[in-house]
Amino acid sequence: MSKTIIPLGAQIALPLDTNSPIDGSNVNEASLVYLCNTAAAGTNHLVSLSGDSGEFLGSFTLPGSTSITVKKKNLDRLAASNAAVVATPIGWA
Repeated sequence: MSKTIIPLGAQIALPLDTNSPIDGSNVNEASLVYLCNTAAAGTNHLVSLSGDSGEFLGSFTLPGSTSITVKKKNLDRLAASNAAVVATPIGWA
């Protein structure tokens, strides 16, 4: 079953994960973020989540040509291993 989303801001390429979580984006302070790996299928990229003070919270692999919704705290930051991962702040319709 598909869900309807409401875009709450512009799509951005996530900052590159340079092992400095402070470099991540809070994506307009959104608590729900739509992530899409725009790379071809089979091209996986790591996505990392850090807290607002830079502490590492977790990471996951986003396969190529897929999307997912991430729930996070407003000031938590997201970063990716490649600029092919784009993020949009969203709400549910």
